[in-house]
Amino acid sequence: MSDRSVVENETAMSPIEVRGEDQAHSRGSLRRVPVGTVLAVVAGLAAVYFVPYVVSGSMLALMLSAVIAAIAILGLNLLFGYCGQISIGHAAFLGIGAYVSAVLVIESGWSYPVAVPVSMLVAFAVGATVSIPALRLKGLYLALLTLAVGVTFPSVVRRLEGITQGDRGMFGVQWRAPSWTGLVGFEGQIIWMFWTAGACLVLSCLVVHNIVSSRIGRSLVAIRDHEVAAASAGVPIARTKAMAFGTAGAFGALAGGLTAASVGVITPSQFGLLQSIELLVAVVVGGAASIRGSLYGGAFYVFIPYYASEVASGELAQAVFAVSILIALFVAPRGVDGLAVDLLRRVRGRRRSRPGLPDIPSSGHH
Repeated sequence: MSDRSVVENETAMSPIEVRGEDQAHSRGSLRRVPVGTVLAVVAGLAAVYFVPYVVSGSMLALMLSAVIAAIAILGLNLLFGYCGQISIGHAAFLGIGAYVSAVLVIESGWSYPVAVPVSMLVAFAVGATVSIPALRLKGLYLALLTLAVGVTFPSVVRRLEGITQGDRGMFGVQWRAPSWTGLVGFEGQIIWMFWTAGACLVLSCLVVHNIVSSRIGRSLVAIRDHEVAAASAGVPIARTKAMAFGTAGAFGALAGGLTAASVGVITPSQFGLLQSIELLVAVVVGGAASIRGSLYGGAFYVFIPYYASEVASGELAQAVFAVSILIALFVAPRGVDGLAVDLLRRVRGRRRSRPGLPDIPSSGHH
């Protein structure tokens, strides 16, 4: 059953029936957790733990950047892919996470595990606030609103030079590995940050999976497909959009806080308009409205520019990156995840058509 038909069926029931169905669904969810979800979480955490021991230090640093980018793209995908709200200023939320975490750690002496969640709450509040004017804006006008947020952020950081150090940047931002890990030195710090960022990514994917599988997720899709019909069906538009903007901001702040800890220095130019556009491109290339697509987008965001700079330099490297985007959009108009799903279906179709082979059951949604 499609997401739109689910919303229509829900609105056909009385409020008491809907409430009773939600309560029953909640009790059922508490009693049984899907085995596939548990296995995916365990496999993800296991991969995060073992990867540092099978790749080189330089590759691990790149993978760390890709993992952090995937967290930011995951939040943007929730807003853009599932809810249909375009954002060209998402880098501002990464900046909020980075600067709030850095100020709390360096100036106030907070521990990093406490500072990052606080920065996520701040970003959630900012995102929810942005959703208020966004209620009356769509398309190009919404894009211009988020563009204004993205362009304004670096200027605000420079204005607050007494706190943020302005263009000089904030140095010494670190989330040191605990002594019980036995990780020391620069390589040990990279491994620790990869473990931390990887665990955050796995948990973020689990959170987004639960959101999009719930009634909230169906409301997001209904708003994306037809906002007027969703409102007529009883979907709380203002509250749902506020949740989408706020949650996307919180994921962006988490990525920003991890970026500050892994790089060690932050400047306003790291969170400018170009990064916001690249994040949005990564969502489209990886696959909108797809958790797996966010992972592909994170890899694209980091590895394609890196290898483009390896084969060229300067403006030519930027041209190679631009051509890579065009090729990706031409070959996979629905994103890398859409292409992968189509190829898998073709393989299954061929195997089904061969005599003597049993049918392969289709997998669940991503």
